[in-house]
Amino acid sequence: MLNEVRLPQLGQTMKEGAIVAVLVRQGDEVKKGDILFEVETDKATVEIESSHDGFVKKILVGIDDTMPVDMPMLILGDPADEVTEQYVADLSVPQKNTVSDRTENPVSFVDDSDVIKAIHADQLVEIAALGEVKPGQRIAISKLHQVTAERMLQSKHEIPCFYLTVKIDVTNIPAILDEVNQTADVNVEFDDVLIKTVALSLRHYPVMMGQIDGDCVNIAGSINIAWSTPVVDSIISPVIKDADVKSLAEIAASRLEMTALAESGRITEGHLGGACTTICHLADHGVYSFIPIVVPGQCTIVGVGSIIDTCVPSGKNIEIRKVVALTLSVDHKVANGAEAAQFLDYIKKMFEHPSSMNA
Repeated sequence: MLNEVRLPQLGQTMKEGAIVAVLVRQGDEVKKGDILFEVETDKATVEIESSHDGFVKKILVGIDDTMPVDMPMLILGDPADEVTEQYVADLSVPQKNTVSDRTENPVSFVDDSDVIKAIHADQLVEIAALGEVKPGQRIAISKLHQVTAERMLQSKHEIPCFYLTVKIDVTNIPAILDEVNQTADVNVEFDDVLIKTVALSLRHYPVMMGQIDGDCVNIAGSINIAWSTPVVDSIISPVIKDADVKSLAEIAASRLEMTALAESGRITEGHLGGACTTICHLADHGVYSFIPIVVPGQCTIVGVGSIIDTCVPSGKNIEIRKVVALTLSVDHKVANGAEAAQFLDYIKKMFEHPSSMNA
């Protein structure tokens, strides 16, 4: 019996995938669960497993092909099964995108190979060598870069934002980290305190994780926090599930695990979906303050800069305190200024009184 393996939808926003590796050959015997392909989606490179036992009768896609969700990739069957041309035609096998395809949908159907073919090869510069870019050169951008640009444009068009910034005294946080790290199995860092603080604050102000649905606001059922981390030429946002009920050590363990997956290119859609807000921390780049863009499907995003030493009046004296700027971007369709200000003030107070945090 013939069975086809189709490209699954691995996330709510996924519409297509680009084939980056074909791991089987025609005639190979495979078992259910064996890895057949590696596919680049709008968020990550993922592995596609076989849905059946059988022999590879025909491979319908090749490396660099881009195809929509639910299109067939490969046909499995028994050794005696015959795959006719009519059978293949009836499956509506996707063909590699043409120039006319890209004209009709310039964002959804463009991948790295299309870009490379569209411009002169001798003018291309690998994104990893950006430090060597010279004026007048053209740079091929990745699919992840393209999709990120599309989503940010969508955010600017559809989400009317307002922005609030506070300066937070985090002088006492190192003491909390020292105490936790005496017993923790992993190294807990400032980022973990940041994730936990935002999560607990969302528990008190749940409207900040809402989404408009007709004449109602739907509140997320769980507090899942995405935090942005750089990968190659872009940034992805792995998600800490149920961050409000995790300890600082558990948050740190999840963050470190997903950082390793991201760096090795093995992170999956399951690690990236379901966030109710995002934290973007640019301290490593020396940025003091910035305004982040709300991710479509979320109400808020938190932008955090570098911690700096600041002179602060204390009675008749001057103290040097560690201060960080935190900017909150908010979808005004969902929340108003008063609600956002209270939420931000709650985050500030938790940082400045860390004993209230259940580590």
